[in-house]
Amino acid sequence: LGSAYQATFIDMVGYARLNRGHIVVATMPNVPQARWNSYIASLNLDCRIEFGEGDVGLAGGIQVLEPGSLHPTTEEKVRRFAGPTCREAPWPPEEIQSEEDINSRFSKLEKLIASSMKKMTKMVRGGGANYKSSMSGSQSSSRSGGSSME
Repeated sequence: LGSAYQATFIDMVGYARLNRGHIVVATMPNVPQARWNSYIASLNLDCRIEFGEGDVGLAGGIQVLEPGSLHPTTEEKVRRFAGPTCREAPWPPEEIQSEEDINSRFSKLEKLIASSMKKMTKMVRGGGANYKSSMSGSQSSSRSGGSSME
């Protein structure tokens, strides 16, 4: 039932956006040309957008700032290359990873996870037993009236 509601909600949002788009397109002929031109000029689409501090990107967009925790990424999607930025300069060759390389990396990762799980299991079992025995010893000494610091 929940997934059916979610699908219906997504459809409703899509239809609402289409309806708003239809309204915008229908009213565009009524907007004076001078007002439209001033709106386009206020967007500063000819200015380059700054991706990060000192990292100036492309022109023709609108910068929207959001918290870094909103969409966490573990891998950089923007590929940067050193060298001239002229169109005639060749791109560096791409590093193509074979399926064997990928499988090898996954097998190494699986081995690392397995060994880490073994270590954690030993620590939990060993640490839990030591913790219980130390607690029972301190309780018995406090019951007998003696101190553990004798």
